[in-house]
Amino acid sequence: MNLNLADNLIEDSWQLHQQLAERLSNSVSELLGLDTTMSCAIVERIDGCDFLDENIEIVFCQIGLPPIQGELILAIPRRLSFWIVSQLLNYSDVEEIGNRDLTKVEQISLMQFVNLIVVNLSEEWQQINSEIHARFDTLDVMGDELASRLQTCEVMLVGIETIISQNIIENLWLCYTEDFVLTIQTEQERKREELDRQSRLRGDVRQDLVSTLEIVLESYTTRIESRLDQLEAKLDRVIQDG
Repeated sequence: MNLNLADNLIEDSWQLHQQLAERLSNSVSELLGLDTTMSCAIVERIDGCDFLDENIEIVFCQIGLPPIQGELILAIPRRLSFWIVSQLLNYSDVEEIGNRDLTKVEQISLMQFVNLIVVNLSEEWQQINSEIHARFDTLDVMGDELASRLQTCEVMLVGIETIISQNIIENLWLCYTEDFVLTIQTEQERKREELDRQSRLRGDVRQDLVSTLEIVLESYTTRIESRLDQLEAKLDRVIQDG
């Protein structure tokens, strides 16, 4: 897949995350034992504070994508996190946890879902940079720390629509910080410039080769023409002497 985030950030990011969503559909279906469909629904640049204004009940996770600077803040709607935990822990009623914070055991259970995302993120982003390895950093159930970070920055927001067993429909949110976006675009631009430079060098080599061949061909042509002139003169003398 040939992606150019330097020039086509939104379009190519959508393509990248649509593939991520397709991967996750299979992985989450296996994890929960329920038919799960995920698709990339939204990719846009937005102020983090605007996102928070519209999304209040969120469980946040911080995910690093080294060696790229910046980070990804994963935002899981609480309703979706409750549903996932209830399936993994075999709760009979989602409402059993719907009106309280997740316990430590439930947070650990939710990490199974988060780890699936981390693994699949690595595989997708390695198409852009083979050295990228996503890693889980922190889980912020209350949302205070990571929400305050989003308040002060612009993000590339990716919304992945998640439908589980046709019973729950939520967007899973991926918020890439501005420094991550800038770093990945700068890196892609640098790689493109290097490829252009190499292409120009190959073009120069080809042109030099063509020029050399033209010189050699011209030399041989001149020698052949000279030889033909000599033979023609010799033939004229033979005819005259005869």
